[in-house]
Amino acid sequence: MATWVKNNYRGIVFSLSVAIVAYLFGNNFPLIGGAIFGILLGISIGNIAPPKSTFTEGINFTSKKILQWAVIILGSGLSLRQVYVTGVASVVIILVTITAAFGACLWLGGYST
Repeated sequence: MATWVKNNYRGIVFSLSVAIVAYLFGNNFPLIGGAIFGILLGISIGNIAPPKSTFTEGINFTSKKILQWAVIILGSGLSLRQVYVTGVASVVIILVTITAAFGACLWLGGYST
């Protein structure tokens, strides 16, 4: 356990720091949202000043395990009634937002075929 903590804490703290900044930006710009800011920050940091290799294990843990758990927890909080009440207009906004986010990721991340 102590070895796991030693190998992961730097990346976990780094990921948490990025998440807090994205959350704060998301609160100030709710139309864009914290998730989009998180993606943009991750791309920017990864391309401009990539974290040291000592951060890799913790970043991998948070990007895989923590993110998966968060999505499951968020999804389990929705009822079919909430999804229905939200309506078609929200689905269109969600699809446009997700498409824009993926497009921005591909564009900023330097997608190549």
